[in-house]
Amino acid sequence: MSVYFVEKKGWRYDFMLKGQRYTKAWFQTKREAKQAEEEQRKYLMTPTPTDMPFLALVNKRLDEVKQRLSVEHYMDTVYHARRWVSRWKDLTCSQVTREMITDLRNERSKVSNETANKELRHLKALFNWGVKNEILTSNPAANVAMMRIEKKSKRIPTQEEINKVFEVATAEQQDYLWCLRETLGRSREINGLTWNDVDFNSPLKNPVTL
Repeated sequence: MSVYFVEKKGWRYDFMLKGQRYTKAWFQTKREAKQAEEEQRKYLMTPTPTDMPFLALVNKRLDEVKQRLSVEHYMDTVYHARRWVSRWKDLTCSQVTREMITDLRNERSKVSNETANKELRHLKALFNWGVKNEILTSNPAANVAMMRIEKKSKRIPTQEEINKVFEVATAEQQDYLWCLRETLGRSREINGLTWNDVDFNSPLKNPVTL
């Protein structure tokens, strides 16, 4: 119980909120102790000047990401933000606790630990941005630990296996695969190429064949 009686002393309230303990004694009646507890809870839950609705913080962060970062990063942030807003849209930032974030991390870890860690990185970035811009005073995700990831060695396909992929690919697909193979570029880099990136006047050196 958050309000209880101690023999020969009186009543006191004692409760935990956001990982912090709050207690006060000695009240002559249970009613006085309960009223004092309710007033303390109300005070603690009242947004401070460095607080704002969680939904507003998310929207401000999305505006920033859209303006400064890549489209891919923006869409990735939107994907995660929809999940946060579905949970915490009616809360202020100060009401989103470390425990809530830990629960979300644990829920996402049921998909995979990598998924949980990615979710957590985006949340840390959100609150860090709020602190950096003096909207918030603290980051409730800061001390939430990442899930353990066991590194696995990546298997590299053999030359014979790669050749088999080329054999079944269409002519158009082979052009794409050759570009990946010879440039060692990332798929998103290859996807962003235009004809202006191709130098038709440069002689081909060391042409490759299957």
